[in-house]
Amino acid sequence: MQSFKLKIIFINTGFSENNAVVQGLIGCHFENNYRLNLGVNVFVKNIETKSGEVVTMAFWDVCSKPSFKFFLSSLYKGAMGIFGLINDNRSYEIVRKQVNDIRITTKMEVPYVLVLIENESTANLDLVQIEEQVEREGGILIKISEADDCKVNDAVLELARRIIDSNIYIPSA
Repeated sequence: MQSFKLKIIFINTGFSENNAVVQGLIGCHFENNYRLNLGVNVFVKNIETKSGEVVTMAFWDVCSKPSFKFFLSSLYKGAMGIFGLINDNRSYEIVRKQVNDIRITTKMEVPYVLVLIENESTANLDLVQIEEQVEREGGILIKISEADDCKVNDAVLELARRIIDSNIYIPSA
């Protein structure tokens, strides 16, 4: 049985760790305590693919506060995937900028998943434009309600599969 270790940048644009989607993703509690010397929280999710491969995904919850922007590119290095949460125009623009920055920093078309958490704020989004842009870039867009986290695991599995099947993943010796 083959195993994989993947570094994923998690772009959380302000959702609480108590949000059902975030809980479904991380499956545990971690503190939003960004220390000035690091600016990142890491949580690990182990999954098993349908073919029996074990995938350890380290999600780096990168703080997007202005005081940490000067060293974000250092945190992006080695990223093999991106997982972002959006629910309004502001969160979409933040995630879009970080996806672009990560791809520039890594010099690769890093696969990504955007989870659109539908609520009253999503009414102002141009969903057709977002869907077209995500599809053009080879990303995955998943629309879910705030209480629905079952699609999140499917998205995580699909992201892992795309990374493993791409030329991004380099097995460690």
